[in-house]
Amino acid sequence: MKFCYIDESEGRNHDVVVAAGIVVDGTRMHLTKSEWAALLDTMSARLGSPLREFKASELYRGTGRWKGMDPAQRGRVIGDVVDWIGVRRHAIVYSGVLTGAFEENSRSERLDVPDPWCAADRHLVLALQRQHQTLKAPKGHTVLVMDHSGHQGDLVQFVREPEPWTDGYYGRRSGTPPLNQIVDVPYFVESEHAVLVQTADLCAYVLRRYVEIEDLGDAERYSHERDRVTAWSRTLAARAPLSHLFPARGRTAAHEFFRELAPPSLVALRS
Repeated sequence: MKFCYIDESEGRNHDVVVAAGIVVDGTRMHLTKSEWAALLDTMSARLGSPLREFKASELYRGTGRWKGMDPAQRGRVIGDVVDWIGVRRHAIVYSGVLTGAFEENSRSERLDVPDPWCAADRHLVLALQRQHQTLKAPKGHTVLVMDHSGHQGDLVQFVREPEPWTDGYYGRRSGTPPLNQIVDVPYFVESEHAVLVQTADLCAYVLRRYVEIEDLGDAERYSHERDRVTAWSRTLAARAPLSHLFPARGRTAAHEFFRELAPPSLVALRS
């Protein structure tokens, strides 16, 4: 069984939403938590005081506990977390939605999705189903753990009763229950109580900054930010199932829908 810890990050101008998830095998959970504790010790040493939780926005922007630490030092902390994901070979999954593209698709009434947040989350769930159904049961069965949000009811309803048009995303076979790799409904927690949700938050934040710089023309906030964010994003992409997130061939209407909503930089992102 697998656990996927998910969080989202929205642009300051509400022009993009990026969701990211860290996928951990249940048999490795104790090892993962032990490794994370060691990583927190490293981060605490950089900070100069004990750290047991962190918020990606504060770390990236240098506010809260990170106020006064220069961007280069904070960048090394972010690099520690991103490298930890790569070195420990944790899988990630991510999705991005441009608000403008979502509004265009909403006006065309092609497919019924309430808002960009729900679209990003649904894309993650469908990509996980598509990827994990290739694994021998019960290895692909996945529990979703997410930060509390204002749209959690919609995602619960989606997992319980996904719309028929989503069947094409993962090639649901006749007689097979929909989303049969997703265990129960998503579990919602306070992020300070789930360290891997905090890690997902950082991944979503980094990928969102990548989109803002590459697709939305946002200026660098510090010297060489673009180079750093690009390197971090490519490391994350190396751990993502890109053929299930943005398949290059055999795309259905469901694939095209999420592809049209996505920032081009995320679709093209490779390690």
